[in-house]
Amino acid sequence: MYFNHLRYALRRLLKHRQYTIITVVGLTVGLVAAYFLFTYVQHERTYDQVPGHERIFRVQNNYVRNYELIYASAATFAGVGPNMERYFAEEVEAYARFYPLSRNLTCNLQAMGVPGADALHTEELAYVDGSFLELFSVDMISGNAQSALSVPNRVVLSESEALRHFASLDVLGKTIRFVDASGQEDMLEVAGVFRPTDQPSHLSYSVLVSYTTLYSRFETPEQAIQRYEEEMGRYVYYTYVRLTDPTDAATIQSQFPSFVDHFKPSYLETNEAGDRIRRNDFTLVPLADVHLHSRLQNEATPAGNPQQIPYLLAIGVFLLILSATNYINLSTVQTFYRRNETGLRKVLGASRSSLMLQFFTETLLITGVSVVLAVTALQATWPWLNGLVGVAVLPSRITLSQVLSLGGLGLLIALLSGLYPALVMGRAEVLRSLKGKSLPPKSAVHLRQGVVGFQLGLSLLLMGATGVMVQQMRFLSQQELGFSEAPILVVERPAEVTEPTLQGERFRTALEKLPAVVAVGQSALVPGHVIQRGMFISRAEHAEIDQGWSIEPVFIGEGFMEAYELELLAGRVFQPGSAVDSAGIWLNASAIAEMGFTSPQEAINETLYLYGSVPRTILGVLSDYHQESLKRAKDPMMFYVGRGADAYCSIRLSSAPSQALMAEITEAYALAYPNNPLKHFFLQDFFDRQYAADQKLASTFQWFSGLAILIAALGILGLASFAALQRTKEMGIRKVLGASLSRLLHTQLRGFMLMLLVAMLVTMPILQWWSHSWLTDFPIRTSLGLATYLLPSVLLALVLVSVIGRVVWRAATANPAKVLRDE
Repeated sequence: MYFNHLRYALRRLLKHRQYTIITVVGLTVGLVAAYFLFTYVQHERTYDQVPGHERIFRVQNNYVRNYELIYASAATFAGVGPNMERYFAEEVEAYARFYPLSRNLTCNLQAMGVPGADALHTEELAYVDGSFLELFSVDMISGNAQSALSVPNRVVLSESEALRHFASLDVLGKTIRFVDASGQEDMLEVAGVFRPTDQPSHLSYSVLVSYTTLYSRFETPEQAIQRYEEEMGRYVYYTYVRLTDPTDAATIQSQFPSFVDHFKPSYLETNEAGDRIRRNDFTLVPLADVHLHSRLQNEATPAGNPQQIPYLLAIGVFLLILSATNYINLSTVQTFYRRNETGLRKVLGASRSSLMLQFFTETLLITGVSVVLAVTALQATWPWLNGLVGVAVLPSRITLSQVLSLGGLGLLIALLSGLYPALVMGRAEVLRSLKGKSLPPKSAVHLRQGVVGFQLGLSLLLMGATGVMVQQMRFLSQQELGFSEAPILVVERPAEVTEPTLQGERFRTALEKLPAVVAVGQSALVPGHVIQRGMFISRAEHAEIDQGWSIEPVFIGEGFMEAYELELLAGRVFQPGSAVDSAGIWLNASAIAEMGFTSPQEAINETLYLYGSVPRTILGVLSDYHQESLKRAKDPMMFYVGRGADAYCSIRLSSAPSQALMAEITEAYALAYPNNPLKHFFLQDFFDRQYAADQKLASTFQWFSGLAILIAALGILGLASFAALQRTKEMGIRKVLGASLSRLLHTQLRGFMLMLLVAMLVTMPILQWWSHSWLTDFPIRTSLGLATYLLPSVLLALVLVSVIGRVVWRAATANPAKVLRDE
């Protein structure tokens, strides 16, 4: 019996191809989009779900001075982990530090004993405690997780790193040479190889070196221990603790003030009012919450955006609802064209349950086809979808569990969308159906109108949100950053340099000879880098903590100001080779204003004191520029000559670089730094990475709001087609009586436009509230006028006119004599 239902359903769907295509395409698009968005949200929520993660916490650090938050850092001090293990002996079971050296210095590795092996650059090298491998359940292919990094001068490599250096995974006991840009060189024994986990993590690493290897950087063990085990000032270490019981976190949190008092007694200092001048506010954050719920400075990798999760979930739900409502609308309309069929089948003995089963069979057939097409579409588009959000959400092959998940979504849609038509037709009266007098009840008409209005409202919300995001991103891209807008190519200095000054000068001289190079500058970092904040500066020597300011230091070298075209407000630019300039400083306008100088000229030749004791003369004042994204206001900054100022070479070009120019720069680099590959990036691309999360969210909204409009348009096309079919005779009569095409279009369009108007009035306040809420993250933000909120309605109205106009035109251009003759 059910086979007969299936055969009949298939025959009917093939007969009504337009209805079938519209429904299947809408469901397929909805399933693909919703499944991908739900999978991405699940991916974002499953970061760091290592075994026992419930007991693992990251220690974070806020530094407050004179009631001002100087920094809120994801990284903290070297001594925090060891001191917590001692101070909270009962609560802290283990700790591990993660020190990503390659984030600050260029690091090279060279396999020893391998003929022709070169020194290869690595970007994911970190020093870790011996407990790290076990704490994070690193999957070891070879080597012992408990002992591999327990002694100095040991390293574990990822599969890819082992193959890259040794062309083999059989590498235990082999030696690899390590060297960084500071000149540090170590011979490391390979103690293991690990397999990168599929589990997403906020830490990224491919080379792990034993933490105690750092000790060799100091002459005596006492100095090394003080720096790497006891020091409580440099916040560059990510510290993780595993607690005996996760509820102990509250106990530790409450005792952190006394912990700081014990290990940083200098912070007991108070002002005249008896309040602490300085304090470190440590917090424990569950490991699984770090990615989404920790938006601090110095994050190990870009953090997730918790605000986008509800938006993406909402889009996924909206798309599913749009797909289902399309089917409901089209099904309810069709049920009233099948009244004769239903009445006849009831006369022949069909039961209500049999009729309901017939309608459900058609629904299941449509959703089954949609699921198959959705699986095919996901398989074909997974690289593009992954690129859209920037992470590997979908695998290269669809798994059985994913197919079952899609099938589950399809079944849910089938149940939701097929229930109402099946119930309505099951209750149809036999005589009224056979006489053709069965008209849609008011409840069905109202339902259909409400569903269409709901579709239009959702489309308006998605279109409006997309417009706001795109407008804000475009606004940011048009803002002046305070430095040169010309193309700037940034080249990193290699790790291995025998004569840094001489080689740097050789590279610089070669660059300046190139016609396309306008200026060349050196610095320890470039715009787009996060600066470690908190340097204390004062106008008086030995000033009290509450008599100074916090400032952001930038180490610069020759040509930096010229390369970035920084405006000089007073004083002079840096002159290389000058002893005076090597001991001087330059401040930006924000720093001058904060320190109480009435003008840039007043500050020239004044003496400031770093840390309250190191005198520095102000030689110049520069205009403000954005060191970080426009999400952050301009900060007080100080520029001076310091260590590592040649880490980056910024090359300002007269125009976009050609292949010939890049070849010349590569050749100059090879002559200055032999046997080192050129590592470079364009400043604009590097700077724009700070907006990556917002741009991805805006791009996602663009694509999926487009899909929502497509689904809504398909549904409206189907409804308009059925409405035109129902009123074909009416339009034929109107046409005979002289009605114009525009009048016929107005008759058909009037109801849809009224629903669009209602949807606009409902959604506009919601969109306005959301847009202002989203824009609060940006200190510099665009202004939103009435056009921003009206444009989605205008665009959707054009879609309605084009879709319904096409249907009306086809019906209105039919031969009236033929239409009126046909019963």
